Amino acid sequence: MSVIALDGVSTDPLAAPDATGEVMLDIEVAGALAGGARIAVYFSTFDEKGVIDAINAVINDIKHRPSVVSVSWGWDENQPFSNGILWSPAAIAHVNDSLLAAAHLGISVCVATGDDGAEAQLKDGRAHVNFPATSPYVLAVGGTTLHVAASTRGGTHVNEVVWNSGPGSGTGGGISDITPRPPWQDGIVPPSINPGHFAGRGIPDVAADADPQTGYFIMSGGRYGVVGGTSAAAPVWAALLARANALLARGSAISTRCFTGSSDPRACCGIS
Repeated sequence: MSVIALDGVSTDPLAAPDATGEVMLDIEVAGALAGGARIAVYFSTFDEKGVIDAINAVINDIKHRPSVVSVSWGWDENQPFSNGILWSPAAIAHVNDSLLAAAHLGISVCVATGDDGAEAQLKDGRAHVNFPATSPYVLAVGGTTLHVAASTRGGTHVNEVVWNSGPGSGTGGGISDITPRPPWQDGIVPPSINPGHFAGRGIPDVAADADPQTGYFIMSGGRYGVVGGTSAAAPVWAALLARANALLARGSAISTRCFTGSSDPRACCGIS
């Protein structure tokens, strides 16, 4: 595994145990599903500049040459986050430009939609979705939960349904207030329920198990535990795409890339 530090951030795993757990979740899920993958983790600051610098580092990485990136990092469109971060229109445009450049290079970007349902931690009576999951140039990954039920033949089978454990605990998703609805969602995705009823992009595009009750057994800080979140679902899909890319390349090595914010457990991690 390669570690790439950007903007002078620390990569000391003991400095921020919660953030380390987030990073380990992405790496372990990706590594388990994409056996033999070469993993690179990009660390940056938890702000607008940090995510832009991380994406640009991935795009320009001629050493590792990523093919898929998984991002577990985002916050609500045009709303302040806990430390005062605000997605300005200029920052959103810059991130979208970088994501478009990644798409032109054939790099798939999987982005987690969040774990707070439609409230996105704001609790202001409006529906919210996270950026960059709403970018038109990414695969937005939501969350499901698993239920084991008895079958008619005396065995068991697993049902997979949307993860919704109540307010503030469930897959992120909904209608963007900034990204227009793409043509392929016309007639399928309704307008936003927020004032103005913007006809925006609907997310997620795909989903995977994200409920902590049916989550992933990982090790972080010398301890084992079961965790979940769409931060796990995103690397699931990224690993699957990496495996598909390897098969399409007729057995060439799987390449895995990660990038993560260094100061917050809700930062981001990616694989490719």
